Amino acid sequence: MNQHKPFENDIKQILSLINERGYLFGFPKHIESEYKAYLKKRILQRVPAVGISSIIFLIIFAILDVYLLPRHIEVQTISVRLFLAIPLIVLACLWLYFRPPRFYLWIYSSVFLIVGLSVVWIIWFTHINNSWLPYEGLMIIMTYGFVVMGLPIVLASLLNAIMVLAYAFSEPLMHFSMPVYLNNVTFLVAMYFAGIVSAWILSYAQRGQFLHQYLLTLNEKQAKAEIESRNRYLAAASHDLRQPMQAINMLVESLDHDLEDVRIKKLKTASSNMSNMFTQLLDMSRINLDLMEINRQVVHVKPLIESIVSPLKLKADSLGIAFHCNVADEQVHSDPAALQRIFSNLIQNALNHSNAKNINILSQSWQDSTLIIIADDGKGIPDDAHEHIFDAFSRLEGQQDDGLGLGLAIVKELSHKLGHDVKLVNDDGAKFIITLPKATSTKSKESSAQILIVDDDGGLLSQYQQWFIRWGWDVLTSHSIEEAKAILHTKPNWVLSDMYLEDGTANDLFSYIQDMHDYMPNGILVSGSQSKQVQETADRFDLVRLAKPVSPSRLRSALISKQVDE
Repeated sequence: MNQHKPFENDIKQILSLINERGYLFGFPKHIESEYKAYLKKRILQRVPAVGISSIIFLIIFAILDVYLLPRHIEVQTISVRLFLAIPLIVLACLWLYFRPPRFYLWIYSSVFLIVGLSVVWIIWFTHINNSWLPYEGLMIIMTYGFVVMGLPIVLASLLNAIMVLAYAFSEPLMHFSMPVYLNNVTFLVAMYFAGIVSAWILSYAQRGQFLHQYLLTLNEKQAKAEIESRNRYLAAASHDLRQPMQAINMLVESLDHDLEDVRIKKLKTASSNMSNMFTQLLDMSRINLDLMEINRQVVHVKPLIESIVSPLKLKADSLGIAFHCNVADEQVHSDPAALQRIFSNLIQNALNHSNAKNINILSQSWQDSTLIIIADDGKGIPDDAHEHIFDAFSRLEGQQDDGLGLGLAIVKELSHKLGHDVKLVNDDGAKFIITLPKATSTKSKESSAQILIVDDDGGLLSQYQQWFIRWGWDVLTSHSIEEAKAILHTKPNWVLSDMYLEDGTANDLFSYIQDMHDYMPNGILVSGSQSKQVQETADRFDLVRLAKPVSPSRLRSALISKQVDE
C-alpha cells in the first residue's frame, strides 16, 4: 500500500459498494465492525427520546385503564405499568445514557421484551376476567421494536415474533369466537411482516448513510496523513535549506562589517532578499499547515519596534526615506516572534512600496488596548484594492519588485491567530492600525551581559560570538554539552543553544542545568527543524525559539522581548 495513501484501498472498496449498492444484506467483515460501532452510537443517542416517550405512553394507558376497566382489574394493570414497566425503563435509560456497558444491546432489548410481554399479560388478564381491552398497546410496542428503537433487524424480528406468539397462545379462545381470534392474530402477523419490511428499508437507508459518512471520515484521515507527510518534508527541507542560508548571511554580514566594498553591499542586499523570500514562503507554509505555535507573553513594544527599524535605517537613507518613531514604552500581551513579524512586514511594506518620504510609527493608548500606527506619506493604496491587498501573492497594478506578495498575507494570518485587529485606511498615504491588548504593567530589567553559546558548528559559533561581543556582552562558548558542563559553574543567566549537538540535544543541556544547578538561565533555542521535539523542548524550559537562518536583528529582538520580570 502507498505509504502516503494508507486508506486508498478502503476508499475504493466503499465507493464500489455505494455505486453498485452492494450492501443489501451487510458489509465485508472489517466494514461491518465499523458499522456496529456506528450503530451503537446511534442507538445510545436515541435512548432518552425512546425512554421518555415510552413512559408517556404507559402513563396514558394507565389513565385509560381507570376509565375502561373495572376497579379490581385496573389496580392490577396500573401496577404492572407504573411499578414494573416504568421503573425498568428509567433504570435502563439511566444506565445506558451515563455508563453504557459493552453488553448494552442485551439490556436495551431485554427491557423492550419485558415491557412487551407485560402488555401481553395485561391483555390476557383483562380478557380472562371478562373485560374487553384492545391490543393497540401491543401494536405500539411492535412499532417501537421495528422502527423507533433502531434495533438491528434480526433482533427486532426475533423479539417481536416472541410477543406475537405469546399473544397468540395466551389469548383464551373460550371468550372469543374463532373468527374474531383469527382476525386478531392475522392482523398482528400482517403487522409483524410489515414491520420487518419497514425495518429493512430503514436499515438499508442507514447503511447507505453510514457508508457516505465513513467515506468522508476515511478521506479526512487520508488528507491528514498526506498533510503530515508534507509537514515532515517541510521540516526536513527547512532544516537542510536554512543551514546554508544561515552560513551565507553570516559570512556576508561579517564581510560587510570588516570591508567597505559596494559589491559586498549588493551581495548583502541580494542575500537579504533571498532570505526574506525564503522565510516568507516557509512562514506562509507553516501558517497554512497549522504548524505555527503561538506563545503569548508580555512584550515591550518600543524596543521590539526599535530592533526592527534600526537595521533598516541605512536602506531608508539610501531611498531618501525618514523614520519617525514616537512609541511609548507600552507592554502588551502577544507572541513576540509573531508580533515582530507583523511589525516588520508592515514597516518593510511601507519602505519598499509606498514611494514615501516619511514613515511614522507611533502608539496610542485606548482603554485596555494599545494602538500601534504605521503610516507613510506615499501614494497610498487604492480603495478598490483594500479588499484583496491582504491576499496571498497579491500585488498592486504596476508594482515591480523582488517580493512575492506574501508580506501582508502573513500579517493577516498571524493577526487572526493572535486575535489582533489590523485595519488599513488611506490618510495622505497608507496607514495600518494594529490593536493590541495591554499587559499587566511590570518594571523592565536589564539582562546580565553574560551568555553561554553552545553550537557544534564552529562557523556559526564564531559568528554568534562576534555579534554578542559587538553588543558589549561577556561571551562564553562551547562546542558540546560536555564542554558546557565545565563552564556552567559561572552561572551565565543566558544560554543560546542549537537544538541538535554532537553529543545530545538542547533538551539534554537544559535538563542538566535544571537538575544540577539551583537556577535556570534565560534560554534561546536555535533550530532549522519544525519537529515536535523542538517545540516540546522550548515549551518545557520556557525558551525563546528562533528558526534558522538567524539574523542579528531577530536575535536582538528575542533578547529584548525576553527581558521582563517573571
